[in-house]
Amino acid sequence: NYHRCGIGVFTTITRFLRDHDIDFANVVDLPYAYRPPQGWKMNCNSGGGGDTDCIIWKSTRWKWISPTTNCYFGHGRACNVMTFKQLGGDGDSVTIAGGHFPHGVGTSWYLEFLETLRRAVAASREVTRRVVLLADANAGLHEESDKALLQALGSESDRAPGLWYQYRTCCNDNGFYGYFDRIAANFGKELALVKDDLYKELSHDYNMAPYFARIEKPSGGWGAFHQPVIARLQL
Repeated sequence: NYHRCGIGVFTTITRFLRDHDIDFANVVDLPYAYRPPQGWKMNCNSGGGGDTDCIIWKSTRWKWISPTTNCYFGHGRACNVMTFKQLGGDGDSVTIAGGHFPHGVGTSWYLEFLETLRRAVAASREVTRRVVLLADANAGLHEESDKALLQALGSESDRAPGLWYQYRTCCNDNGFYGYFDRIAANFGKELALVKDDLYKELSHDYNMAPYFARIEKPSGGWGAFHQPVIARLQL
């Protein structure tokens, strides 16, 4: 499906980065063949079983700094935690926590993944306490709120801005019934959802997968494509 779905996804990610001047992005199961455009860099962590979690950052604005954490859960579920410093002067620092959470909120499997992610985030606290979570949480908002996820990572804040999700993101193979994909931050004044005009047209206002992602798997059934989430954090 590379010549249809793959190229369509790669093109869309690159356009999102450029058109919205994105600082940080997290993409689950992004093939290593993807190359970000000039001005951005990418680092991917494996979770075993072919699962990956890739963080993309604007390298002309942010520098990846120590501590470098090895966030590894395995079992086919990837996590990725990286700390960055803004270039120029006394730039701010921030930790980006990316993850592809297991299914089964509240199970030992799910809690173990959260603990793995928490330990990786904790390693950066001597550098910064600012954390942004970019993740497929595999949980509905009624099951695990953004505030609860930040709390589980040891990064809660009474002043954390909330994101109002206007559409369901998961998944193409089940008719998009879940608010699974999250952006959460423990700092800032406002976190506002951004809708991309072209993608809105291709997906019928985020209600279905764009044409290039409506792919039937060789084993049968539709591919589990997720809708993207873009947000702008006001400091």
